[in-house]
Amino acid sequence: MKGMLYKGAMALGVIRGYKTKTRRTNGGYKVGEVVYLKETWCSAYRNGCWGTKFRADGEFVQGKRGHAKGPHYNADDFPDYAKWRSPLHLPEWAARAKIRIVSKEQELIQDITDKEIFVEGCQTVVFKDHQPSGNKFMGYTMDPSDESVVAHTPREAFRKYLALINGPELWDNNCHVFVYGLELVKQ
Repeated sequence: MKGMLYKGAMALGVIRGYKTKTRRTNGGYKVGEVVYLKETWCSAYRNGCWGTKFRADGEFVQGKRGHAKGPHYNADDFPDYAKWRSPLHLPEWAARAKIRIVSKEQELIQDITDKEIFVEGCQTVVFKDHQPSGNKFMGYTMDPSDESVVAHTPREAFRKYLALINGPELWDNNCHVFVYGLELVKQ
C-alpha cells in the first residue's frame, strides 16, 4: 500500500475530518485507492505494550507488533530529547489512519477558491499583533502551531504554507497540481 506524506497540522486535519482535499504535484494516486497517512512519529511503549507516538498531537497507538529499531520511549513520560522519525520512514503497520481517494482533478494551483482552501484544512484563528500595541486580529492559517504562516486572508495563508512545504515556485509559477478528494477509512 502506498503512503501519503503530511505535516502535523494537515495530518490532524485529515484525521479530525476538516481536511478533505489535498493538492499534489504527484498524479500517481487513483480514485478508489486506499493509502496510509504518513506523519512524524517515534516508537514508544505504554504498560509493556509497544506502539507508535505521533508528534502532531502526542497520541499513542498500540502497535500490531513491536518496533525492532530503537530508541523506544515511555509514552507517558516522554522526554524532551526524544528522537522523532521522518514520515518518510513510517511503516504501513505503524500508521494510525488510512484514507481513500474519492476524486481526482487537475488544475492550476492559483485557481483554488477560498472555499477550497478551507477544505484543504485552513482554520480561522485570533492572533496577537507583534506591534507594541499587542492588538489581537482575526487571521487564517493552515497550521495553528506556526505563527509564520498566519495571514489576513485564507488565500495568503494557503500560499505561505505551500511555500513552507514546497518552496515559493509552485505558487509563483502557477503550476498544475492534482486535487485529490479524501475520505478517512474507519479501521
